[in-house]
Amino acid sequence: MSANTTLLALLLSLKDLNVTLNSSENTELETIGEQLALDFPQRWNDIQERLMKLISSNISLYQCYQATKAKLDLMDSHLLASLLPNKGELEKELAIDSKREVRGYKPTKLPKSGSDNEIVNDIVVPILRSDEPSEKAKQLSFLERLQKNMKAAT
Repeated sequence: MSANTTLLALLLSLKDLNVTLNSSENTELETIGEQLALDFPQRWNDIQERLMKLISSNISLYQCYQATKAKLDLMDSHLLASLLPNKGELEKELAIDSKREVRGYKPTKLPKSGSDNEIVNDIVVPILRSDEPSEKAKQLSFLERLQKNMKAAT
């Protein structure tokens, strides 16, 4: 669940009021969101490297990310999964269409869509691809719920 905890820690860090992003950081997050949509999980290592470079370049984001990631790593994976939003909540909060965009032929060698892909495609990508990812993250109740339970668990 390394990719999931990394990306959830990012979203929770973006929600923090002390974290602000400049326009180039917002643009970079949007690009990373595009890469995740197209190349996850096959190119996760490359995407993660780019993401960590962005995170480490913003001191407030980096500090918040490190603290949040450590707490997420300690959480029980079943509890974490139970705190994630369902399809209805995602559609309501992210204002996304429930039908996925079909982009072409999907080779059979790719892994079947699983919880890792769903978390990335359904939760992370729409937030990162928004114009202001940190503002979008601040508006989402499921991130608030996750944040509260994280504090209670640690």
